[in-house]
Amino acid sequence: YLFTKRVIGLPGDQITKTKNGLSIKAKNGSFTTIYPLLDKTQEGQALSPLSIPIVPEGYLFVVGDHTRSFDSRYKEFGLVPMVKIWGKAVVKW
Repeated sequence: YLFTKRVIGLPGDQITKTKNGLSIKAKNGSFTTIYPLLDKTQEGQALSPLSIPIVPEGYLFVVGDHTRSFDSRYKEFGLVPMVKIWGKAVVKW
């Protein structure tokens, strides 16, 4: 499958679950936005929040631009191995 997602977590970044969702704290100390969590998919399948505390070497934490996106926030999708990254998308105006 081919997906286009935004990388928000690099190896060594800390993943924290809050009451409002998941957030990423970069190794340099900066925080990203809190990304809300869903309980289930649109089809009614249960979703589980990712429970890994730190992005391991060789992996990335990715998110979609829509709050209902299926992405690294969930165990069912997980972190993306760097070897699976094909390129970088750039918006041109």
